[in-house]
Amino acid sequence: MGGVGSGGFSAGIKKGVPDGPFLEFEKNGLTVCIPEDETWYFDGMVIDFSEDLGEMQFSNEKIDDVTNPN
Repeated sequence: MGGVGSGGFSAGIKKGVPDGPFLEFEKNGLTVCIPEDETWYFDGMVIDFSEDLGEMQFSNEKIDDVTNPN
């Protein structure tokens, strides 16, 4: 699953808990775990689900260019 910004970073979604220390957030019955060493990437990020598109949507006002050039 893609994320925001360029530089090869992306967000992956899978069932389970990360190996090592993580932060945990819950919203609308969904629990999200983020490894502590990756929290910088999610700072300011909004993750939503588009019913129309049937997919996750990522946005972050702190990242101006959300187009991956690759």
